[in-house]
Amino acid sequence: MPRGPEAEIQKQVKNVYAVVGACLYDLSQGYRKERGGTRQTPGIPDLWGFLPPPAGVSVTVEWENGKPTMILPGLFWHEVKTTKGLADHHRLLAIPPAKVKPYQADDWNRAVAQARFRILCEVRGIPYAIGGVEEAKELLLKVGLAYKDDRGTIFLGKRRAA
Repeated sequence: MPRGPEAEIQKQVKNVYAVVGACLYDLSQGYRKERGGTRQTPGIPDLWGFLPPPAGVSVTVEWENGKPTMILPGLFWHEVKTTKGLADHHRLLAIPPAKVKPYQADDWNRAVAQARFRILCEVRGIPYAIGGVEEAKELLLKVGLAYKDDRGTIFLGKRRAA
């Protein structure tokens, strides 16, 4: 696992998923500048998980804006980023390939690989989050394992009948 602020956010993200009973696989290895990098295929997120199977649920595909919202119930990915890391990620993706400076190349290539993985998930209806705790909660909201109250606060679990 990486050291520093991202590692702390990753612990918090894991705790969010644990509350709903998700089974997580931690694929993060940190990043090494020396030859070989992470020894992980570029773009693979930090966390791969399975959400708990809801009782009596069958496999269905719901379409939203021309894309399936979920094809493989229970499978999800989460790329952990600090707030600064997420801003840097988006800033790097805004740079056209011809404008990438040599000192940006490694970070830019990693951001592009992560974006490609995210897109591959989205077009197949596989839930994907990038960021920290709030993004984890948003993912759980999308798959029905969290709900929002009238003020927009996200709560984990299913809403209890009043």
